[in-house]
Parts: sequence; C-alpha cells; structure tokens
Amino acid sequence: MDLSTTDSVEKSMREYVAEIINEAPQAMDGKSPTPIANHLFAVNEKDPPLSEAEAQRFHHIVAKLLFLITRSGADIHIAVASLTARVKKPGKDDYKMFTRVIKYLQGNPLLGLILEAIRICKIKWWIDA
Repeated sequence: MDLSTTDSVEKSMREYVAEIINEAPQAMDGKSPTPIANHLFAVNEKDPPLSEAEAQRFHHIVAKLLFLITRSGADIHIAVASLTARVKKPGKDDYKMFTRVIKYLQGNPLLGLILEAIRICKIKWWIDA
C-alpha cells in the first residue's frame, strides 16, 4: 500500500503478480492486450483433459489469481471467474484461456487500485482496466 501522497492511497500487488508469473510455465512467455477472448464462456465438452501435473498447476495458479482479484486485480476478474469454474476438470481450451491471463499479467504487471478522497464525504477510485 502506498500512502506517500496526500488524500490518496494506492493498493497494488506487484510482487504477488511477479510470483504468479514466475510460477507459470515458461511456454507462457509473451504478452496479451486483454485477459479474455471472445470465446470466454464457451465450453468445449470434447476438450481433452490436462495431465494430472498440469491440472494441479492450473488449480494452484488459478487459486492465486482468485486471491489477486479480491485485492487489486479487478481487470482480470471475469477471466478468473471463468477459470475457477473449470478447475475441477480443466482441458486444453481452459489452459489456453489460463495462458492468456498470464500473458496479460506479463504485459500489465502494475495492477492496482487508487483510492482518493476529494472531500470528506466523497471517495473516488480508479481501476486500471
């Protein structure tokens, strides 16, 4: 939390985002302009399942992303909500959506909230989305 400016607070989780990126497979290098694609809620019933190790990693990192969105990552909220619905039996298509979120975080690591008090009874906040 950054309290260095008067009448505003910045809350970010830069180190936590870096930890998530470091735990992601190296094949997820690169950047994505958005965390979601047009087919976000489409479920491919014939999608081949991930291996047990890939499914474990998927579940672990999605849980970390879920924690991140509750603290400061509101711009990835919809994508992570979709991924959390798929952690029980993730497939290759789910892994592609997961990869896109990680690539988005690599291109936009400075997620955060800025809360600013303009008057005593008004609070404004901006989300970099």
